[in-house]
Amino acid sequence: MILVGKDASASDSVFMARTEDYDGNWAKHLQHVPAQTHEDGETYEAFNGLEWPLPEETYSYNSAKDWNTEYGQFEQFAINSQGVGVTATTTLSLNKDAEEADPLVDAGIHEASVATLVAQQADTPEEGVELVGDIIEEEGVSQPFGMAIGNGTEVWLLETASGHHWAAHKIPDDEYFVGANAMRIGEVDLDSPNYKGSDGLIEFAAENDLYDPETEEFHLAKAYGTADDYASYNYNRVWGGLNYFGVADAAWDTDDVPGPDGRDYPLTAEPETEIAVEDVMEFTRYRYQGTDQDPMEMDEPPLPRTVGTTATIESHVLQLTDDGPTPISDVAWVSMGTPLASPYVPYYPALEEFPEPYTKGTDTYSEDSAFWQFKSLSNLQFLAYDHVAPMMSEEIESFEDAALERQAEKEQTAAELWEENETEAREYLANYSETQALEALELASDLEKEIHTTLANTEGWELANPAVDAEPEGWELPDEGDEATESENEAENDEGGETDAESAESAETETNAGSGSEEDGDATGPVIGVSSIVTLAALVALAVLAVRRRDN
Repeated sequence: MILVGKDASASDSVFMARTEDYDGNWAKHLQHVPAQTHEDGETYEAFNGLEWPLPEETYSYNSAKDWNTEYGQFEQFAINSQGVGVTATTTLSLNKDAEEADPLVDAGIHEASVATLVAQQADTPEEGVELVGDIIEEEGVSQPFGMAIGNGTEVWLLETASGHHWAAHKIPDDEYFVGANAMRIGEVDLDSPNYKGSDGLIEFAAENDLYDPETEEFHLAKAYGTADDYASYNYNRVWGGLNYFGVADAAWDTDDVPGPDGRDYPLTAEPETEIAVEDVMEFTRYRYQGTDQDPMEMDEPPLPRTVGTTATIESHVLQLTDDGPTPISDVAWVSMGTPLASPYVPYYPALEEFPEPYTKGTDTYSEDSAFWQFKSLSNLQFLAYDHVAPMMSEEIESFEDAALERQAEKEQTAAELWEENETEAREYLANYSETQALEALELASDLEKEIHTTLANTEGWELANPAVDAEPEGWELPDEGDEATESENEAENDEGGETDAESAESAETETNAGSGSEEDGDATGPVIGVSSIVTLAALVALAVLAVRRRDN
């Protein structure tokens, strides 16, 4: 999760961004939910038994959700008609003492439901925070989570602390935040307007020996969370954010941000330079290039958990502003699939009907699903990364650059139309969003054809050995049709010692073993060529992990 205050951004916008990592075959759908009226006594009913009263009217909003809602909507983001944005489903963990003192509640609020409730009802970010807090205190929490609620003026980070406790912090306007699957809030000053929290939050921690007020200051993550055992699986990504955006006036030299074992990270920091929306997009692709944490430069496992990974099934950057009407001024930049192989497409809230391919897809491949088109592109890219990744990155960057360059012009035109005819202004940006979505699909199709052509014209030996510039000593590529010679060379090349594929498998096993209770999904795919050796190793280095619970 990346949150950027309006004064820290280059466009005077609030940014709220996240990557969702999960099983690779779990399709996402984009949707518009219309405003609705409700009878007195009508309630929101969640998949796990939670019920919460609904107001007479709920707001319309756009969001991304799971294809299968048996276990909840799992809406990853939303922007409602009031300009309130939500990003959610960052899974957190409680320490054992906190969970024993205040157990989780089966029918409490779950990360699968929280974005829906806020998008339906919140007029302001503060109101959204207070709504979630009320539900936590009255009904409990069924799964620990972190989330953010913001608009063009401010953004709040909220973290659950136990079965009935929580805290929230308003991100300073000139600072940014990076979090990754663990509590990050430390100080909580409930007398300050920049903090909110449950009644008795600090007293409860003291009474249950979660912290000692005689010897230490209260620290939410240490008292309730897993800050003292914050695995490198999460530390790397927080460190990566501070390294990527920089830290102005840091206690350390800005060229020497503490490594993943330093654990001396501020909750928020002022960036070295103002952050642009494209900077946030690129950070979601970050694998620590140019640092000693780059897994592609490592020879020994375990490999570090990177931000950019093939495990990402959806990513978004909400760009919220207070300069104009929500339908034509706020925008959700959405990557359907991993941003490593998919462009961010701008969707304005004026869009009330998403192109059909973006509303389709299950856990089985289908050609009519946008999710699966981009997932297929990702699979192809990582079959022969060195051969096709540069070309793909260039095309994706070109698509995004064009959208960013025309953004101001499109919004200005819509603003002028709004003065004369709101309906025409809405239609203008709705049509633009739809066109961009369809052009992104066309880009995916063109790239797929080009990749197939490239692979078909590349020697199998080159595909299987992308890191080697020339054939190994004693290797002779066979003449066309010389199957016996080719087979003999394959056998000779694979003889002796532990293969790179075995090393890669060992590396993946050791890396996955460090992810605690998280179950890992398959983020790779079949490999083309003579063998899977170096290609699979590169896949493991890039994908690292695909997790079965929600990652930010």
